[in-house]
Amino acid sequence: MRWTDHNLGSITTGLALAALLVVAGCSGSEPSAKGPAASPPEAPAATPDKPSPPEAAAPEEAQAAAAGPVAPTAPAAPGAPATLPVPAEAGQTATDKSDPFAVPEGSPEVIFEYLQKLQNLEPPDDPAAMQEHGVKLAAALVTAGERILSSKPSEEQAEQGVRIKLAGLGILEQLGEEGIQEKRGAVPAELEAAGFGRLVGLIDEDALMRRFQQLDRDSVVDFAQDLATHFEKYPPDSNAVRWVLNTLQGAEQTAGGEEAAGLYERFGKAFLKSEDETVSRYGAVLSGAARRLRLVGQEMPLEGTTLAGQPLDPNQYKGKVVLVDFWATWCGPCLEEMVNIRKYYERYHAKGFEVIGISTDEERSALEAFLKENELPWTIVFDQAREVDGKEPMALRYGVMGIPCLVLVGKDGKVLALDPRGEELGEKLEELLGKAEPAAAATGPDPPAKKPEGPESSPAPAQTKPEEAESKEVKPGAGG
Repeated sequence: MRWTDHNLGSITTGLALAALLVVAGCSGSEPSAKGPAASPPEAPAATPDKPSPPEAAAPEEAQAAAAGPVAPTAPAAPGAPATLPVPAEAGQTATDKSDPFAVPEGSPEVIFEYLQKLQNLEPPDDPAAMQEHGVKLAAALVTAGERILSSKPSEEQAEQGVRIKLAGLGILEQLGEEGIQEKRGAVPAELEAAGFGRLVGLIDEDALMRRFQQLDRDSVVDFAQDLATHFEKYPPDSNAVRWVLNTLQGAEQTAGGEEAAGLYERFGKAFLKSEDETVSRYGAVLSGAARRLRLVGQEMPLEGTTLAGQPLDPNQYKGKVVLVDFWATWCGPCLEEMVNIRKYYERYHAKGFEVIGISTDEERSALEAFLKENELPWTIVFDQAREVDGKEPMALRYGVMGIPCLVLVGKDGKVLALDPRGEELGEKLEELLGKAEPAAAATGPDPPAKKPEGPESSPAPAQTKPEEAESKEVKPGAGG
């Protein structure tokens, strides 16, 4: 097997989760989907109003992570012997092959093969035996991490070795083992002595990850500032994406608009510096989100080509109140909100209310087929065409991470409100344009027969595929 950064990370996460099942069994609680020190999943989960960034920026395996961390492979059948063969290699020190927790010596590849099998162990049902099983499993992770680091690993292998050791220490701490803080505190010096001083940042990341598990509404903003400081010092990799986004979403809900925008801007700059193309694109999205959060009171330049093939002309909207609606044909919450938008369009269009619908569908054919069945009376722009032409899509410029995403622009061309949905839109229009006579029942695309559970927004379609549109909310500190 070719060991890549992704499958090494999957093993680390899988082992941490397997051990956490033991921790939960010992405590009688439900396990957290995020291990105390395990690598965070590689992609963000969708959340209300602020779901995950562009799929174009995410690898295929990140899409699956929208529902949570990479799961360990299927455990052995109940009742199967809790033993597994230890891989052998020429020159390898012999170990007790009847003991599944006896970590072999040898190359990093040998140890990773061992760890891949270790995550399949079925924990015992007896609570006392489960506690012992958990301690042995976590201790094996610590030993495995140390042996990886002492066996001339590659850069990626060394990083996963550190993560595996820290995961083991974190689980031992949860199981009540003593002396863990001292062992964790010795890791930086051990890394420096072994020639891996560049990985010391993982120790800080581990400490931040443990804080992440305990986040609440009052602490999320301070944590976000500390996390930004960390990634300004240590370049983020794809492991950072999910928990950074979850943290930002929590911070945005509790902080003021400018403070939240400042956080998005800090993380955006840190991510843009990454050599990882995926992380760098997330940086562009986060920077765009900062720009969007600062729009109130500012103009919102828009570019694009309408489905009729004409350039979008801002001049035709001068003196009008304009609602900019980022949406997609497959997005249930978008179609529900579209009924509301059409209602107010019919009431206020004669008074100077216009709508610009910016479709973030990936395929123009899907948009055209939808509009053939559901005619809309306002201008529609196919945003993905700009990316095909090598230009910046509007959804990227303004960091749209969840749809529908609405921006209300006043007669003077300056933004009045972000995400004015439902009755709030009607209230804003009445303030701006006066009372309107009630219109006939709004027509248009039918909303979903059953309202999706969880988020009131869907991941923007340029960011996540339709089948992931109903991913549930993930809050800081909550299971993914």
